[in-house]
Parts: sequence; structure tokens; C-alpha cells
Amino acid sequence: MSGKGKEQTRLVRMLIASCIACALASPQAQADENLWGYTYGSETLPKGGWEFYQWATWRTGKAEGTYDAVDLRTEFEYGITDRFQASGYLNTVYQNINNTGTNAFAFQGVSLEFKYALTSPYKDPIGVALYFEPSYSRVDKESGQSGTEYELEPKIIVQKNFLEDQLIAAVNLTAEFEWERFPDNAPTEREL
Repeated sequence: MSGKGKEQTRLVRMLIASCIACALASPQAQADENLWGYTYGSETLPKGGWEFYQWATWRTGKAEGTYDAVDLRTEFEYGITDRFQASGYLNTVYQNINNTGTNAFAFQGVSLEFKYALTSPYKDPIGVALYFEPSYSRVDKESGQSGTEYELEPKIIVQKNFLEDQLIAAVNLTAEFEWERFPDNAPTEREL
């Protein structure tokens, strides 16, 4: 491994260790229910409530060559009203892509998230929420190339609680609109 690759690997390890140390050192740290990895529930934070999340997702394997990536998303979530919450994300990525020579840790981009609860799964027969997430990325997830990606992700979230809230079912109806240009001088691609 080159000196630059060793330095970037060391930086990733330091970032992960720092996040763990901060979480363990905070006397007020609490864990809340995150029932599903990528499926959202319809409930929102109460007014003035806040949460901090650190997401880490490892992606590995491609048809050819060696591919490893770790997506790190730092999220701060805040309850603006009892029905409306907003979140901000800072997104970073570490990629080691053998066939392209990419071995880098980079700031990837930012995301915002807005969720508005129309009904509550605790007070109404079903909970329904509207969700909207705009994102900006500057590093391609698959290739590691620099460029530009804009994404809009609207959702309708439906949640039903059963057995005095001991059994919870949720469905997310999602669309994802993307406009990307990797590298910067390539034509813009649109995806749905």
C-alpha cells in the first residue's frame, strides 16, 4: 500500500474511533428505537426533541476487480413541531477500488430530510407521513470519480401498530429522482 493509502486508512480508523469515543464518553447519550434499517416509521420527534445518528454502511464486491467502500453519514434530527421534523446529514465515503486505483477518503456531500406526520400510529387507526429528502453528492458511489449528483427522494410512509404497539408494520412508497454527471465533463444522466 502506498504512503497516501496508508494515511487515508489511518484517517478512516481515527474517524471511526473518534465517533465511538464520543458516544461512550457522553454521560447523556441514549439509544432510541430504530426498528428498521432503511424503512422509516411515520412518527416524528416532539417539538424541541433532537437525535444524533452515525450511520456506517460497508459495500463490497463487484463483478470484476476488488471493491470496498464505507459510507459514513452523520445525522442531526430536530423536532420543529410535534408533527414536523427536519434532519441534516454530512456524508463521507472511503473507497478502495482496485481496478481504478482509487483508495481515498472523501467528503461526499450533504442531505436534508423533512418529515411531516399527517396522522399518528398511536392516536389514529394508521399513521401516515410525508417525507422529502434532497441530496447533493460530489463523489460517485461506484467509481469514486469526482462529479455532481443531485437527488430528490419523496416518500409516503404508512405505519400500523398492533397488540398495544408491540407489533409494528410499516410501508414506504418511494420514488428517487437523480441527475448525475461523473466525471464533470460527461453528459448529465437522469434516473428514476
